[in-house]
Amino acid sequence: MAGRHGDGLWTLPDPDSTPELIDAFRETRRRAGRDGDGEIVFQAQVAWAESDEQALEHVRKWKGAQPEDHYTEDWHEPRKMYEHGEDETSDEELAQGVIASSNAEEIQERLREIERLGATVVVVQSSSPEPERAIQVLGRDVLPGLRGAHV
Repeated sequence: MAGRHGDGLWTLPDPDSTPELIDAFRETRRRAGRDGDGEIVFQAQVAWAESDEQALEHVRKWKGAQPEDHYTEDWHEPRKMYEHGEDETSDEELAQGVIASSNAEEIQERLREIERLGATVVVVQSSSPEPERAIQVLGRDVLPGLRGAHV
């Protein structure tokens, strides 16, 4: 549907599934006679904090959104979804799916990894415990190092 009718594709970056999804989107565009490759927008969840532990702790609330069965089965109770996410998703798995760090260079490198998956735009969703401070740090220490990248 996105390839036939949309201007782009917005998804979460996953090294295992995203390249195949992008290929399918672009192939569908070509078959539909659409010009160009379209925009590929990735949403990256970033949590900056004074320590890596603080950053990861602040994104724990998103564990409830991790299990695949929350997208394929009939779930309606947020508390149960969160509890199921806690049971199904380890902190290590969560840390792989988000960028939670106190280190600006690490955040920068993880954003570059996302770009290399094929993004034309990366949307940074801040889940930082101190949002205003995080914006200052990202603006001063992360974004300048990405100038010239497609991020």
